[in-house]
Amino acid sequence: MLPRRITGLPKAACTSVFHVQAAFSALPGNHKGNPVLVFLDFDGVLHPFPCHYALHFCQRDLLEGFFRQPAQADARFVISSTWRNHYPLDELRRWFNPDFRDRIISCTPKLNGIAWEGSREREIQAWRQQHGSLHEAWIALDDMPPFFEPECDNVYFCDASTGFAEKNCAALTEHIARIRPRYGRTS
Repeated sequence: MLPRRITGLPKAACTSVFHVQAAFSALPGNHKGNPVLVFLDFDGVLHPFPCHYALHFCQRDLLEGFFRQPAQADARFVISSTWRNHYPLDELRRWFNPDFRDRIISCTPKLNGIAWEGSREREIQAWRQQHGSLHEAWIALDDMPPFFEPECDNVYFCDASTGFAEKNCAALTEHIARIRPRYGRTS
Protein backbone atom coordinates (compact mmCIF):
# COMPACT_ATOMS: atom_id res chain seq x y z
CA MET A 1 0.00 0.00 0.00
CA LEU A 2 1.34 3.43 -0.89
CA PRO A 3 1.44 6.18 1.72
CA ARG A 4 -1.19 8.85 1.25
CA ARG A 5 1.29 11.47 0.16
CA ILE A 6 4.77 11.22 -1.34
CA THR A 7 6.64 14.49 -1.33
CA GLY A 8 9.77 15.49 -3.18
CA LEU A 9 9.25 13.26 -6.23
CA PRO A 10 8.48 14.48 -9.72
CA LYS A 11 5.07 13.26 -10.92
CA ALA A 12 6.67 11.63 -13.98
CA ALA A 13 8.82 9.46 -11.69
CA CYS A 14 5.83 7.28 -10.75
CA THR A 15 4.75 5.89 -14.12
CA SER A 16 5.05 2.17 -13.35
CA VAL A 17 5.49 -0.25 -10.47
CA PHE A 18 9.25 -0.24 -11.08
CA HIS A 19 9.38 3.53 -10.99
CA VAL A 20 7.38 3.55 -7.77
CA GLN A 21 9.78 1.04 -6.18
CA ALA A 22 12.77 3.09 -7.34
CA ALA A 23 11.14 6.24 -6.00
CA PHE A 24 10.64 4.66 -2.57
CA SER A 25 14.26 3.49 -2.55
CA ALA A 26 15.33 7.10 -3.05
CA LEU A 27 13.22 8.44 -0.17
CA PRO A 28 15.06 9.43 3.00
CA GLY A 29 14.81 6.75 5.63
CA ASN A 30 14.49 3.83 3.20
CA HIS A 31 17.70 1.93 3.87
CA LYS A 32 17.42 -1.73 2.94
CA GLY A 33 19.80 -3.79 4.99
CA ASN A 34 19.86 -1.29 7.86
CA PRO A 35 16.61 -1.89 9.74
CA VAL A 36 15.71 0.33 12.64
CA LEU A 37 14.92 -0.93 16.13
CA VAL A 38 12.02 0.92 17.71
CA PHE A 39 11.86 0.93 21.51
CA LEU A 40 8.18 1.48 22.14
CA ASP A 41 6.45 3.02 25.12
CA PHE A 42 2.68 2.58 25.48
CA ASP A 43 1.32 5.29 27.80
CA GLY A 44 1.56 8.64 26.03
CA VAL A 45 2.43 7.01 22.69
CA LEU A 46 -0.18 4.36 21.84
CA HIS A 47 -2.80 6.31 23.78
CA PRO A 48 -2.97 9.56 25.74
CA PHE A 49 -1.60 9.56 29.26
CA PRO A 50 -3.48 9.60 31.47
CA CYS A 51 -6.59 8.18 29.84
CA HIS A 52 -9.60 6.02 30.54
CA TYR A 53 -8.94 2.32 29.87
CA ALA A 54 -11.48 2.44 27.01
CA LEU A 55 -8.99 4.64 25.11
CA HIS A 56 -6.04 2.30 25.56
CA PHE A 57 -4.30 1.68 22.22
CA CYS A 58 -6.45 4.23 20.37
CA GLN A 59 -3.38 5.34 18.37
CA ARG A 60 -2.19 1.80 17.62
CA ASP A 61 -3.62 1.64 14.09
CA LEU A 62 -2.02 4.95 13.13
CA LEU A 63 1.37 3.85 14.45
CA GLU A 64 1.14 0.45 12.77
CA GLY A 65 0.11 2.13 9.51
CA PHE A 66 3.11 4.43 9.69
CA PHE A 67 5.46 1.46 10.12
CA ARG A 68 3.79 -0.49 7.30
CA GLN A 69 4.94 2.13 4.77
CA PRO A 70 7.68 0.73 2.52
CA ALA A 71 10.30 3.12 3.92
CA GLN A 72 9.64 1.86 7.48
CA ALA A 73 8.51 -1.73 6.84
CA ASP A 74 11.78 -3.23 8.08
CA ALA A 75 11.44 -1.77 11.60
CA ARG A 76 11.42 -4.21 14.51
CA PHE A 77 9.99 -3.36 17.92
CA VAL A 78 11.16 -3.83 21.48
CA ILE A 79 8.68 -2.95 24.22
CA SER A 80 10.21 -0.44 26.63
CA SER A 81 6.94 0.47 28.33
CA THR A 82 6.44 -0.25 32.03
CA TRP A 83 3.60 -2.52 30.86
CA ARG A 84 6.37 -5.09 30.27
CA ASN A 85 6.67 -5.37 34.06
CA HIS A 86 3.05 -6.56 34.36
CA TYR A 87 2.44 -8.64 31.21
CA PRO A 88 4.49 -11.30 29.39
CA LEU A 89 5.63 -10.57 25.83
CA ASP A 90 3.02 -12.85 24.23
CA GLU A 91 0.23 -10.96 25.99
CA LEU A 92 1.71 -7.57 25.02
CA ARG A 93 1.76 -8.71 21.39
CA ARG A 94 -1.98 -9.49 21.52
CA TRP A 95 -2.75 -5.76 21.77
CA PHE A 96 -1.45 -5.34 18.22
CA ASN A 97 -2.97 -6.42 14.92
CA PRO A 98 -2.09 -10.02 13.95
CA ASP A 99 0.06 -9.02 10.96
CA PHE A 100 2.15 -6.75 13.19
CA ARG A 101 2.81 -9.06 16.15
CA ASP A 102 5.86 -10.84 14.68
CA ARG A 103 7.65 -7.50 14.39
CA ILE A 104 7.60 -7.18 18.20
CA ILE A 105 10.71 -9.12 19.09
CA SER A 106 11.39 -8.49 22.76
CA CYS A 107 11.11 -6.32 25.87
CA THR A 108 13.81 -4.28 27.52
CA PRO A 109 15.15 -5.61 30.84
CA LYS A 110 14.07 -4.12 34.13
CA LEU A 111 17.15 -2.72 35.82
CA ASN A 112 16.89 -2.48 39.58
CA GLY A 113 18.68 0.10 41.67
CA ILE A 114 19.16 2.72 38.96
CA ALA A 115 18.25 6.39 39.12
CA TRP A 116 14.85 7.31 37.68
CA GLU A 117 16.33 10.04 35.45
CA GLY A 118 17.70 8.44 32.29
CA SER A 119 16.42 5.00 33.36
CA ARG A 120 14.65 4.06 30.13
CA GLU A 121 17.71 4.97 28.06
CA ARG A 122 19.88 2.74 30.29
CA GLU A 123 17.39 -0.14 29.88
CA ILE A 124 17.53 0.34 26.10
CA GLN A 125 21.34 0.37 26.15
CA ALA A 126 21.36 -2.79 28.27
CA TRP A 127 19.05 -4.53 25.77
CA ARG A 128 21.21 -3.42 22.84
CA GLN A 129 24.34 -4.71 24.61
CA GLN A 130 22.72 -8.06 25.55
CA HIS A 131 21.50 -8.62 21.98
CA GLY A 132 24.63 -7.50 20.13
CA SER A 133 22.73 -4.58 18.58
CA LEU A 134 25.05 -1.69 19.36
CA HIS A 135 25.65 -1.09 15.64
CA GLU A 136 21.96 -1.16 14.68
CA ALA A 137 19.99 2.01 14.09
CA TRP A 138 17.51 2.63 16.89
CA ILE A 139 14.93 5.10 18.04
CA ALA A 140 12.74 5.29 21.10
CA LEU A 141 9.13 6.44 20.91
CA ASP A 142 8.28 7.89 24.29
CA ASP A 143 6.56 10.76 26.06
CA MET A 144 8.84 11.15 29.09
CA PRO A 145 11.99 13.27 28.60
CA PRO A 146 13.24 12.53 32.16
CA PHE A 147 13.65 8.86 31.20
CA PHE A 148 16.44 9.86 28.77
CA GLU A 149 19.65 11.84 29.05
CA PRO A 150 19.25 15.36 27.61
CA GLU A 151 21.82 14.66 24.88
CA CYS A 152 20.03 11.51 23.63
CA ASP A 153 18.70 12.47 20.24
CA ASN A 154 17.59 8.96 19.24
CA VAL A 155 14.34 9.46 21.10
CA TYR A 156 11.24 10.91 19.45
CA PHE A 157 8.91 12.43 22.02
CA CYS A 158 5.16 12.30 21.57
CA ASP A 159 2.76 14.65 23.30
CA ALA A 160 1.41 12.61 26.22
CA SER A 161 -1.98 14.30 25.97
CA THR A 162 -2.59 12.83 22.50
CA GLY A 163 -0.10 10.01 22.04
CA PHE A 164 1.27 9.38 18.55
CA ALA A 165 -0.88 11.48 16.21
CA GLU A 166 -1.16 12.20 12.49
CA LYS A 167 0.82 15.41 13.05
CA ASN A 168 3.83 13.28 14.14
CA CYS A 169 4.16 11.24 10.94
CA ALA A 170 6.25 13.65 8.86
CA ALA A 171 8.51 14.58 11.78
CA LEU A 172 9.05 10.92 12.71
CA THR A 173 9.95 10.10 9.09
CA GLU A 174 12.59 12.85 9.18
CA HIS A 175 13.81 11.71 12.59
CA ILE A 176 14.34 8.12 11.41
CA ALA A 177 16.02 9.33 8.20
CA ARG A 178 18.45 11.37 10.30
CA ILE A 179 19.21 8.52 12.73
CA ARG A 180 19.65 5.56 10.33
CA PRO A 181 22.81 6.73 8.52
CA ARG A 182 24.71 6.94 11.84
CA TYR A 183 24.65 3.18 12.20
CA GLY A 184 26.15 0.55 9.95
CA ARG A 185 25.77 -3.18 9.90
CA THR A 186 28.90 -5.06 10.87
CA SER A 187 27.72 -8.43 9.58
